[in-house]
Amino acid sequence: MYSYFESQINIFKSIVSDAELRLNLISQIRLLLQQIDYSLLEWISKKRPTSEYQPTKEIIDSLRQPADGALVDALDALLISCDQLGWSGSSRALLKPIHSDSSAMDLISQHSPNLLGLLRTLVELRNQGAEGHGLPGGGIGEMQKYRRMNLLLASSLNFYLS
Repeated sequence: MYSYFESQINIFKSIVSDAELRLNLISQIRLLLQQIDYSLLEWISKKRPTSEYQPTKEIIDSLRQPADGALVDALDALLISCDQLGWSGSSRALLKPIHSDSSAMDLISQHSPNLLGLLRTLVELRNQGAEGHGLPGGGIGEMQKYRRMNLLLASSLNFYLS
């Protein structure tokens, strides 16, 4: 999977159409989140945790037909379960701060300046656009935001792919 997502990052760099870039970025991030969530769920299930350390039924059910940020919520909850089951520090990856000089800081102004905030921003941008509940482009005329987000996510999510 690492090779696949690494090749997608290179493909993103060559896309010139704003609509194609937006669609590709959103679909690839969604696919990546699904892969991460299911891998974490498998890791957790192999630990055979007591109900106290298992992800909630709502989190598990949300993975069947994820919508409106369910993959991000599941990632957060699953990493907490992993941390509690012995994968020390795993949940801190989402809370790692994004440097204030990063070109993506203006994207996450309504969320915490970390990877979790960036993922939640991506969900909002998707929901505002034609892929979600809004208008094509989500009213955002600057595709540079998506290009910056792609570069930042590529480096941030590398943690999960290695």
